[in-house]
Amino acid sequence: FVKPLDEKLILELANTHDALVTVDENTIAGGAGSAVNEFLAAENVLIPVLNHGIPDKYIQHGSRDDNLNEAGIDFEGLMAAISLRFPNAAEDQAQRAS
Repeated sequence: FVKPLDEKLILELANTHDALVTVDENTIAGGAGSAVNEFLAAENVLIPVLNHGIPDKYIQHGSRDDNLNEAGIDFEGLMAAISLRFPNAAEDQAQRAS
């Protein structure tokens, strides 16, 4: 479910994490990630957010898995997007663990 937003959870996550990642099996614009961004802005919460979803481009017809893969909404695509947006995340996590 997307709506209503769990505002309490979003605030808790924003207060206990360095960044947030949203994943939409839909377009990014106007999607769940956008709703999270709007809520955080309304609450004056400043935190880096990566909104990952279907880009605003034509995607060939195919199976659901093929389409998600082409759009980068699979494990590899998500990890690549996170690494690109937050290049120091793996190092930071390793330092916290030690």
